[in-house]
Amino acid sequence: MKVNGRKLLLVSMAALLLLNLLAAPALPVPEIAGVIVQDRMLIPLRAVSESLGAQVVWNGTDKDIEIRTGERTVELRLNSERARVNGREIALDSPARLMGDKTYVPLRFVSEALGARVEWNQNDRSASVILGGVGIRVTSGGGEIRHYTYGSADVVEIPYGSAYRAVMALGQDQVGSTESLESMAGRHGAAAAINGTFFEAYNQGDYKPPTGWSLIRNRRLVTFGGNHHTMFGFTDDGRVKVAFPEVMIWGGTNGSYSGGNWWDAANVNGMPIPESNRIAVFTREYGATLGPEAGTMVVVTHGRVTQITRNQAVAIPDDGFVILDQRSDPRFLGRFQIGTAVSYKPELRENGMELDWSDVVTGIEMGPTLVRDGAIVVDPVSEGFDEANILSASGQRSALGVKANGDVILLVSPDLTIWQLAQVMSELGVWEAINLDGGASSGLYLNGKYIKQPGRELSNALLFVPK
Repeated sequence: MKVNGRKLLLVSMAALLLLNLLAAPALPVPEIAGVIVQDRMLIPLRAVSESLGAQVVWNGTDKDIEIRTGERTVELRLNSERARVNGREIALDSPARLMGDKTYVPLRFVSEALGARVEWNQNDRSASVILGGVGIRVTSGGGEIRHYTYGSADVVEIPYGSAYRAVMALGQDQVGSTESLESMAGRHGAAAAINGTFFEAYNQGDYKPPTGWSLIRNRRLVTFGGNHHTMFGFTDDGRVKVAFPEVMIWGGTNGSYSGGNWWDAANVNGMPIPESNRIAVFTREYGATLGPEAGTMVVVTHGRVTQITRNQAVAIPDDGFVILDQRSDPRFLGRFQIGTAVSYKPELRENGMELDWSDVVTGIEMGPTLVRDGAIVVDPVSEGFDEANILSASGQRSALGVKANGDVILLVSPDLTIWQLAQVMSELGVWEAINLDGGASSGLYLNGKYIKQPGRELSNALLFVPK
């Protein structure tokens, strides 16, 4: 058979082109971090519009979401278990919800309602979504939060590398105010939450601050009162640092923390105590105003002194702080003039060595210590505890732990001694663990509902929100 040379050349070129296409590396498929809530994968709404090419209309007033592509329109409302597809109402098994600062929508429902194909991979808990020739891969962010029981204890486990980050919540976003655990979790869009550290629950009036315990919130030390106990610090990348540090607050003027420029504070955002003969620092986490208090107040705004007054109320600036000197020591106050540059910084030391916690975003101090370096180390007396409910009594307990692989454990149990609590945490395989506030404060929350509801409103709580 005679073959035309031109046709043979064209066929050869087409074959070569096909071989080149087959050999060419595939374009990378965009990977989106989703979250799993009650066995349902949710995806950030923005990913639907940016990765799947859908048009999204958001009504912030009514909390309505409209997603359009081609001939299809999907209508959702935050926290509603009903939706519409091209005007037809459909029941949802997982509603759209606000988590952290992102809106999440149910992946399978939205994808299939828009005409996409969804393929689920059970091995790594991921999903592939293809719409109009465009594909994305949705992962569960390194593992989903698990809830299980161990004896009488309820346990929530947050895997290392998951799609969640730790956040320290304050009641009403203010030191000394209280709020329900459910409300704090809801405000921050938390998937999981546990009560935090001890606070003045029985104070008369509305001011119920943590009792001297250190809390780090948004990289800032927002409470400190001189306690010396174990601290858990959570970094941006999900690691947990644990130490038994001595905390000090160093102040400086004119850019120096030495010589005649340095000063130190005994307290951050603690309750002013008349005739306490101390220096304290107050930030907006304490409230909008301070005073009138017995002592001299130095107001620092944008890093410089803007006001010096005595025995009268002052406004605490959003972008600054107030130094309260209840000694009114002329030598100390002589460092400050209107316009003087002033700053302060916390320093953490353990065994005489300064710790670098500059990457810690969220932190909580509490005790007694339960497990350290994988061993049970309960010694409440040496940590300064003398109450029977810590030393000998059984009661409602909460605990925080971290395993050697970085997994975080949240636990509540109805009737344990501190020693039994430590034993349970050890049996769960934690490497470090501390006791949290207990009794009526003990509470655990997961995926929109209580596992254990506290018997009171709380001053602070540890939350885990989507990254």
